[in-house]
Amino acid sequence: HEAIPKALHPTKLKSTPVEQATLQILPNPATVVATLKYDLKVPLDHAFARIVDAAGREVVRLPITNSPGQTLWDTRGVESGVYSIELFNANARLATERLLVQTP
Repeated sequence: HEAIPKALHPTKLKSTPVEQATLQILPNPATVVATLKYDLKVPLDHAFARIVDAAGREVVRLPITNSPGQTLWDTRGVESGVYSIELFNANARLATERLLVQTP
């Protein structure tokens, strides 16, 4: 067997199929508040939603304490732009969606 190139080895962050979890963000685009509706479909283990700006900087981390469930993100304190919302559980990213924030 051929050796797998080092670049192809998986990272420490486990990959989980996106189908396991659902994430919906309303409204999109958001101007004041975005509602994150989610269902992780697995037992919770240090679950959180991570919001990242277009430059890859983490803007906020919101704890998830029940699933299915929802949480609100007040978008008034951030600049207009595209943000990625990522669901994490047990150090694995379960789902990612994009949100457009438009400052009034």
